Amino acid sequence: TTRAVALRRSDWREADALATLYTERLGRVRVRVIGARHLTSKFAPWLEPGAESEVRLHSRGRSWPVLTGIRPLRSLPGLRVGAGLARFAAACEVLELVDLLFPAEEAHPEAYHLLTTTLEDLEFSRPEEIEVRVLRFMAALLTVLGYGPIPDLAVRDRVRLDEKLTGLRRTLEAALEPHLPRARRAAGWLARV
Repeated sequence: TTRAVALRRSDWREADALATLYTERLGRVRVRVIGARHLTSKFAPWLEPGAESEVRLHSRGRSWPVLTGIRPLRSLPGLRVGAGLARFAAACEVLELVDLLFPAEEAHPEAYHLLTTTLEDLEFSRPEEIEVRVLRFMAALLTVLGYGPIPDLAVRDRVRLDEKLTGLRRTLEAALEPHLPRARRAAGWLARV
């Protein structure tokens, strides 16, 4: 078993789903969830993006591992669309970055901790704090990935903050270069940074 945050989910076949999870011990993994589309599925609510749970996986040779057990930990209702579109969009950006930047099955426990604390912070952030929290997450994530220390974003002067954001955008674009086919889908959020 390992702790996991759901990054994305898609339907697969008639009643199953494929979910991408970021786990503490295994890194980013794609799993098959049998029966996830049934109305009575115990897995479905915990596969929504941002939900954290403890999962048990079973590997079947060369195909995707199968999710065989789940213990709910946190659902973060403050990040749902109904709780505020700005928070929801920020959470989606954070989850998409983790999905884009981390290779499959490569564990980064410090990145997992960073992801869970950022999602928790976003849930209770005031609207004016959301953008800076996401940018701090990006800077910390790039540092974890080895792109060097990113300058601190704690400045009060808007002009200096814009200069730092421009530098952060360049660093982020360099980090996304190897992932260009997938990154083109994320061009919308990159333009907003």
